[in-house]
Amino acid sequence: MSDDQRSNKEQECDYEFPGVDIVEYSSRERQRSQDKQPSKSLHQKWQDLGIDRQIESGVALVGLVVAGVLAVTAINQLNAMREQTTSMQAQLAEMKAGGIETGKLIAATEKIAEATSTGIAQSKAALEATIEASRLGQRAWVGQSTIKVTVLEASKPIRVEVIFTNTGQSPALKTKGLFFMQVKERPIDIGKVNLDQLAKSLKDPSSISTVFPNKALSIQTNAIVPATEKDIAEIKAGRLEILVIGRVTYFDIFQTAHVTAVCARYEPIGKGFEYCDQHNYSN
Repeated sequence: MSDDQRSNKEQECDYEFPGVDIVEYSSRERQRSQDKQPSKSLHQKWQDLGIDRQIESGVALVGLVVAGVLAVTAINQLNAMREQTTSMQAQLAEMKAGGIETGKLIAATEKIAEATSTGIAQSKAALEATIEASRLGQRAWVGQSTIKVTVLEASKPIRVEVIFTNTGQSPALKTKGLFFMQVKERPIDIGKVNLDQLAKSLKDPSSISTVFPNKALSIQTNAIVPATEKDIAEIKAGRLEILVIGRVTYFDIFQTAHVTAVCARYEPIGKGFEYCDQHNYSN
């Protein structure tokens, strides 16, 4: 290669293409221009968006807000449910504990009530026994003291006197005596004697009287017809029987009714009257 050719080659290699610099300069200038321009506001960016993008963005924003509200609400409800569950568990524990204590209290109360009831019953029984003992000590006691034949003569009705005495500490009130005498062949069946039926045969009702303590009540019993000589002889011989049967009723000062019943047979041979094996009682 000649010197002229080499010189031309070197000149060709040293040549700078102005196009490259222009391109690089343009790019740098555009970047500087963009950097120097101020950034757009959100409102301007929102206006730059199309209507479709604006609707999509608005819906997304609303959905996000609703989702946030629902999330907050759910969290609040969950917290409330947790608090309620915790409270219910605490209440349940208290109820269980209280149930145990209540059961113990009820059992103890029942025992106390049972003991109290038993004590009341015992006290009541003791009080009633004391009252009854007091009444027994203070009440009237009317009992038969004497039975005797006062008239046993021919041509006269046979008469028997029954004497009752109040041996109690208070008066016997509304005292009434009801006695009958029968003279029949021995033995007279006492079981067939009906005092109530005999009472209907009385023309005059029994008198009512008050028998004071340590005082006597005399009841006179007469035969219906006068006795004959034969009747007197049969009685003394023991072939005819004189039966006296009746009762005395009265009230004590505590308004409790009492009755004393008497039944006796006449034994003429030095014995007087002997009590029957029935219809003799008092209360």
